[in-house]
Amino acid sequence: MQYKFSKHWSWRRAAILFSVIILVLSGVFVYKSMQIHEQSRERTRQYLIDVTYQIHEHIETQIEKSLEMLRLIRNGALDIPQQDLTAYLADQTEFSNFSELYLVDDFDQAEAWLQSHYGAQHTLDRSRLRQGKSQLIAIPGEGALVYFTADHIDENPAVIIGIKTNELLKELLSNNSFDDQALTLVISQSGTIITSQTEENFFDQIHSSYAGTAYDHVPQLFEQMRTDLQAGQSGTLSFPSTGGEALLLSYEPLSFSDWCVFTVIPAKVLDAGIEDLTMQNLILTLVTVLLLGGCTIFLIGQQRRHTRRLIDAAFTDKITGGWNNLRFQLETSRRLQGNTGYTMIALDVADFTFLNNLYGVQAGDDVIRHIFMQILRWLQPDEIAAHSSADLFYILMHTQDQDEITGRLSVLKQRAERYDKLGGGNYQLELHFGAYLIREAGRSVTWMEDNANLARKYHDGHLCSFYRAEKWEKKKLERELINDMPDSLRSGAFEVYLQPKVRLSDNRVDGAEALIRWNHPKKGLLSPGVFIPVFEKARLIAPLDHYMFEQVCKLLHRWRQEGRETCVISVNLSRQNLAIPDLLQKYRAICDAYDVPPSGIELELTESIFMENTEWMRCFVREMHAQGFQCSLDDFGSGYSSLGLLRELDIDVIKLDRSFFTGSEADRKGALVIRAILKLAQQLHIRTVAEGIEHTEQVEMLRKLGCDLVQGFVFFPPMPVADFEARACDNGTLRRLDRPDDAH
Repeated sequence: MQYKFSKHWSWRRAAILFSVIILVLSGVFVYKSMQIHEQSRERTRQYLIDVTYQIHEHIETQIEKSLEMLRLIRNGALDIPQQDLTAYLADQTEFSNFSELYLVDDFDQAEAWLQSHYGAQHTLDRSRLRQGKSQLIAIPGEGALVYFTADHIDENPAVIIGIKTNELLKELLSNNSFDDQALTLVISQSGTIITSQTEENFFDQIHSSYAGTAYDHVPQLFEQMRTDLQAGQSGTLSFPSTGGEALLLSYEPLSFSDWCVFTVIPAKVLDAGIEDLTMQNLILTLVTVLLLGGCTIFLIGQQRRHTRRLIDAAFTDKITGGWNNLRFQLETSRRLQGNTGYTMIALDVADFTFLNNLYGVQAGDDVIRHIFMQILRWLQPDEIAAHSSADLFYILMHTQDQDEITGRLSVLKQRAERYDKLGGGNYQLELHFGAYLIREAGRSVTWMEDNANLARKYHDGHLCSFYRAEKWEKKKLERELINDMPDSLRSGAFEVYLQPKVRLSDNRVDGAEALIRWNHPKKGLLSPGVFIPVFEKARLIAPLDHYMFEQVCKLLHRWRQEGRETCVISVNLSRQNLAIPDLLQKYRAICDAYDVPPSGIELELTESIFMENTEWMRCFVREMHAQGFQCSLDDFGSGYSSLGLLRELDIDVIKLDRSFFTGSEADRKGALVIRAILKLAQQLHIRTVAEGIEHTEQVEMLRKLGCDLVQGFVFFPPMPVADFEARACDNGTLRRLDRPDDAH
């Protein structure tokens, strides 16, 4: 009996203990399950905030780039003559992707322009513009974004106005990674919906939608959102729809103007079945400890599948169904850890925008899918690829052998361009490639992609262009020089150098050529060969020529005031100046302002300019003489029609190209050509200057052949004005040299 009781008690104790264990384990499991549930919801909510912030950052970046470009255009426009401003803005419109550009003198004109184009209800925030900030105004009915930018640094009230469509903004807002179940908008603090086609007010819509419903308290919740936005704060908001569906909203203010971006999504999308799974787990926990473990495994598996769905939504390209660039960058970073030998390839389609406009967006998407499929079939097992945006693809190749890269890309090019579904098979695709050999695995993948893209834009005639650091440095230097030019012009950092010309009949200084040097505040003294080609390419050379002409007039005026003997100074006139209306009249006005006779200035034009339109140049030279200037033909002999120019044009001076003097003195043919040119010039009463002369033997030969003037290091190098006054003059009188060595 005692044995039975003891056995029964032992069983009961075991049952109690087992029950306690079950309860404890169940409680622990329930507690952990609730934690998992809350963490999942918090993680998905945080993901919503992250997506909103990512879109916010994309919009910030794109508009900041546009504003920076607008400031550069404005600063450049301030130095452009009024008659050239329209052409300059037209060029910059095409270059900057703005649909329209305008420059007005002050804030009043800017506001008048805005109200005349889009209505009196629009006003400018002048305090922002005075601080050098920019203002963006959305015109929903026009589908336009209007940018207003001033610059407090130069204290000039001029405002530049740029207009863009809101299509790019719509595209950025569509990438919310929630399978089109979320709505992303940009609104102003007043409630205007930026991307709408009508003048809709978000807050008014909220009030009207909830009026008379069971949820009429909801508009008060949005007043807190309005208060946060006015204070520049972000946040989240939970509220029901008019039908009672739970919604979650995340909002983030933008740093420019008074805009904010927000994303709203049904709460059930974020919960994604977590509550049902948790309830199932609680029921199964009460049945058995074994099922408790099974439920735990099941819950974890479901959570992982839910997370995978979110990850897939964030990392999948919508057009191709493959990886997007974010996933590509993460995978590339993983593969590059402690590994080298990879190459980043950038690939795009020539004239893809034209293709889209011609055949439609759907046809363009089909092309993208075709190319991506060919890339996947072409890849080797240890290589990856992704469609990034528009027609741009990235490939990570596991080789750095340039011949192998070129050979394999040639195969890919042939396969991808074999596409016959456009224009009845008559439209030929063309792919461009750029490659960056990855030497520094620690760099960001974005930096590597940028380098591959830069190489792709070289267009150096090869199937694949490889990144070269010097190209990047050159491009960076060009941009820095263009940005620094306006301030340097205003501060006088560009300096006049003079190279004397020596008359061979008596070895006396009888003129000089004005040359420019840039005393850059950071890069030191720069020669013209560094910055002149950059400014010519950017069409900024005209203001520099104008500056040099005025500096020479100031110098001649000072010499006359000081009683110094003056000489004719030649000033270069570049091709871009010829497009300026009434250029010579403006130069004559500058001479009159400084009381300098125009005959004291010789305008130099290169031979190539004359050859472009001889009839027009004949009229231009005639007008040059009418204004009192002398005309010099520079680089004479570098072309094939030089002698014909002497017949067609009334030139005062020709400068023999330095190529005539690169041979030895014994170059009999060269001497005969020089003799013939000099004799012809004498008969036509044209003065001659031999430039680039470095040896006394050349001087003696030119003296015997009848050359009038010599310019070169044999006598004097280019020098600052103070050195010219000391070395080429003697007590205010131009020097006479006994021999070339006297100049040194």
